[in-house]
Amino acid sequence: MPIIAHPTSGLSMYGVGLPVGLTLKIRQEVKNVVGWKMTYSYYGWKTVAEGLRILDHHVGILGAPSDLWHVFFYKRDV
Repeated sequence: MPIIAHPTSGLSMYGVGLPVGLTLKIRQEVKNVVGWKMTYSYYGWKTVAEGLRILDHHVGILGAPSDLWHVFFYKRDV
């Protein structure tokens, strides 16, 4: 069954979201993640979204706050 993850953590340079390394590790271990809902600062959004885009399986990037939803609305060639 497909799932959408919306993890949060303590405040860091990413805002309140998980660091990119842990995000990618979770995605590699949990194969049915089809979406990642993010509560990050702009830097966190950019870093984690770029990391998710290099995976071999598409993961939808979803925004919890309303101010950054457009940042990675399109698919990027990395």
